[in-house]
Amino acid sequence: MAITTQKGAPAANDVVQGKFALVRFVRCDATAATPVSWTEVTGIQSFNIEKTNWGYTKKAFQFGGGDEAYEKKSDPTWSGSITFLNGEGYSQLAAMQGLTWTTAGSVAIPAYRENDDPEFILEVIARQDDNLTHMYSHVVPDVIIDDFPMSQVLEDSEWTLDFHTRRFPFILCQGAEMVYDVFPGTGSTTSFTLTSTPLTLNTATNYKYLNYDAMYYVKEQVTGATAGTLMRSGYSNTNETVTATTAPASQAKVQILYAKTTPII
Repeated sequence: MAITTQKGAPAANDVVQGKFALVRFVRCDATAATPVSWTEVTGIQSFNIEKTNWGYTKKAFQFGGGDEAYEKKSDPTWSGSITFLNGEGYSQLAAMQGLTWTTAGSVAIPAYRENDDPEFILEVIARQDDNLTHMYSHVVPDVIIDDFPMSQVLEDSEWTLDFHTRRFPFILCQGAEMVYDVFPGTGSTTSFTLTSTPLTLNTATNYKYLNYDAMYYVKEQVTGATAGTLMRSGYSNTNETVTATTAPASQAKVQILYAKTTPII
């Protein structure tokens, strides 16, 4: 699904309030592909993400500095929710978790979470009332699903899925969209070619949770690990070429999230 995707008449269970909005996701642990294809999320009533919750804050003063304080913050998390309509939530939850929810796959979905690993990246796309022109997008990297309640489906009922993330969510400007490239490690390959030229999101030195100017993040997920590890050093990029100082291990996955330019209709 592209940010300019056009829809026809909705199916009975796909009625939503945000008629000019698109919502899509990509699994964090996706199979290596450049780029990884995004999956559409249907049946959404609303999307919300709260302000930053800092796990640690402290106001410090310099000796002899008087009332000039420095506030130190660390360990940020962001909480959010997606509200679904008409029983769509459970099937969408299965897709977000990478499950095939049938008798040939996962027959049940537990309402509790066994770990705190990120599961998917969410992009919520807002368009003007021509249903084409991109205005902006909300991007929520590395979404972690919370324990969730269960309710019976009634006509026009809603179901809310709560989540949190430890990666800095952000608003993406008009004419840009996210790309997720995943490369296989070989134990010797140090150069990786992105499918698009990455945009400078922010100056990395000003926003420490954006680790590179032109990439949101680079992660390595080694064999047996349940999630990728954020690489705070050891990678550099020039336009579409990303270079690792040390070759990622054989069977590892190099996960790169970044933004690219998309024509404004």
